[in-house]
Amino acid sequence: MKIGLVGWGIETQSAYRHFGPDHDYLIVNEEPRDDFPAESDKIKLQFLSAKKPSGITSNVTDLSYLDGIENCDEIIYSVTSVKNLEQRFGQDKNFWQKANTVWHIFFEEVKTKNLIGVTGTKGKGTTSTLIYEMLKASGKTVYLAGNIGISVLDILGDVQKDNWVVLEMTNYQLYNFPYSPHIAVALMITQEHQDWHKDMDEYLAAKTNLFARQKKDDIAIYFANNELSQEIAGSSPGIKIPYFAKPGAV
Repeated sequence: MKIGLVGWGIETQSAYRHFGPDHDYLIVNEEPRDDFPAESDKIKLQFLSAKKPSGITSNVTDLSYLDGIENCDEIIYSVTSVKNLEQRFGQDKNFWQKANTVWHIFFEEVKTKNLIGVTGTKGKGTTSTLIYEMLKASGKTVYLAGNIGISVLDILGDVQKDNWVVLEMTNYQLYNFPYSPHIAVALMITQEHQDWHKDMDEYLAAKTNLFARQKKDDIAIYFANNELSQEIAGSSPGIKIPYFAKPGAV
């Protein structure tokens, strides 16, 4: 099987480890990287020669580095590269049927249903870590992954049916995402990342995906002092639990 990796960051590097050395790879990236694997008969590298401007939203206008990625059997893309892919391949069903993120793989293959997803504009990492530490202190086997710096694929093989997983999830990871966890948590939501999203509605739609596909017995926790947090949690058919800030805390 030939696997295409779009971007070369924490998540796509974990996909490379996950699938292993028995496959052929085409690794494409906007710019050269010092930590690329060595090219060989099984590994081909493709990138633009110039460094792009710094910043996560600085997607390039020259999309030639994506040439041929559509010919791979399976494609794993970094969450921030999706806008480039949309520009290049539009709504091509043949492409998107085989293109996924590591998050798609994780939600499809993880053995446990005890997933807690945390999103918000600020405080995701702190809140995710606190939930992780509380579950750990209660004696549960629990994993922490996501935008915290640990790829979900790096824990996938270790997670068992009765374990818990706490996931810090950003708007990038939730963009067009078709899964929701058993417990979804929305912190305060404010306007952000408007240089990446086309408008605030698209930003909120991404956040809403954390809740929209929950079931009736799932749990949606939201910040009741914030209208946007209430709004995205309102898309959940599950049990809704508000939390409040102490007077003067917000």
